[in-house]
Parts: sequence; C-alpha cells; structure tokens
Amino acid sequence: MRTEFDQTGRPAGSRWLIRGLFIVIWPVFLVQYLYYHQVGEPYPAVLLPSFAGSDVASRERAYTEQIEIHVLQADGSRVVCSMDDLLKDAPPAHRRNIMKTSLSSPPHSWIRPPYREGFHAWLRAHCAVFVEGDPVAMEVIYTRFTHDLTRRPVAVIGETVTDRHRIDFK
Repeated sequence: MRTEFDQTGRPAGSRWLIRGLFIVIWPVFLVQYLYYHQVGEPYPAVLLPSFAGSDVASRERAYTEQIEIHVLQADGSRVVCSMDDLLKDAPPAHRRNIMKTSLSSPPHSWIRPPYREGFHAWLRAHCAVFVEGDPVAMEVIYTRFTHDLTRRPVAVIGETVTDRHRIDFK
C-alpha cells in the first residue's frame, strides 16, 4: 500500500486529523471549565486534585510549617539556627525533605544503624560552626502555624509543635 503525501511532505489526511483533534479538544476544555465552575472539582479531578476534605483546601485557614534547630552546648546554652544554615550545601529544593526523612522522630526517620553514627558525626561537625566549643546535642522542632485568611492582615491564630527530636552527639 502506497502512502500519498501533500505539498508539505506530510501524509495526506494528517492535516484533517490535526484539525479534527483541535475541533474536539476545545469543546472538552469548555465542558471541563463549565463543570468545574458550576459543580466544583470532582474527584478524581478533571483539572487537578481538589484535596477536598483536607485542611489545606480551606478558604478560611492556611497552614505553614517552620523547622527550628537548637544546638546545645555543654553549659546548657542553646543556639538557634535555621534549616538553611545547617544544610547550606544541599540544594534548597531538597532541604525540607532531607529534614523530614533524616531529622524527624525515629518512626519517620530513615537513618538506621550502622549509618546513624556517621550521620551524627556529620551533624556534629556542621553544628560546631554555630557554637563555641563542642556541641553536645541538637534538637529539631517542627512547628505548624494556622493562619486566619479572613482577617486583614492575615493573622496567626494557632501554633502546634508537631514533632520534637533530640540527637545526642555522645
């Protein structure tokens, strides 16, 4: 069977196939748009997941998380540093995931023996930059803030410590 080509070098009829796809796709997008604005976003979503029923979808509330790192010295004093200070060598986009997977409470942490000792030595060396002398421990505190979006300016109406993890360097 021989394929015929038009003057552009495409197989004959392909131009009508592409035009037909555009003719079909535009009404589908229109139906999606109208359905979304009349009924709401279904699940599974036509456009994107709606996350309906989760607290992140609320029009009145927004939630953020802050990670604080407290480096403890032998005399009991604390120095607070940020996740960005501690993990400055890591790409910024990956820092939060590194904190969640390696510096959270043991059920959530993936660091297991025998790797834990090497990881703690690395942490101790990085924490030593922030304190005078040798750090004895590090505490990571995860705090979740609730923001009221109905107020202007937006106000913090709640603060909850969701995880607290201490790593002793000795």
